[in-house]
Amino acid sequence: MHITDATAAAIDASRNAPLRRRRRGAAATKEDTSTLEYHELPDYLKDNEFIQKYYRSPNMPFKKTLLSLFGIHNETGNVWTHLLGKGFRAAADVCSRVRSIYSVFQ
Repeated sequence: MHITDATAAAIDASRNAPLRRRRRGAAATKEDTSTLEYHELPDYLKDNEFIQKYYRSPNMPFKKTLLSLFGIHNETGNVWTHLLGKGFRAAADVCSRVRSIYSVFQ
């Protein structure tokens, strides 16, 4: 696996951005953003050259990953359709179990 200097710099910037801002009190820069462009990605993530922007950084901290659910990136539609589907399925399972328990007591 070959990682370019730009990719390594982008990963380091995303990993250390909150710490640097706290230390220096600096405003966010281009390096501190949570999305990357295609050419900044590690080789193992480059599977679709037609999607050029808005990739989430592969080394984001957990808190930032959770907050990215509410941001726009190239996986937003995929993430939300899966979350909503799981939510509807969970609701259907709860309704089914309540119905079966209710039918036992009648």
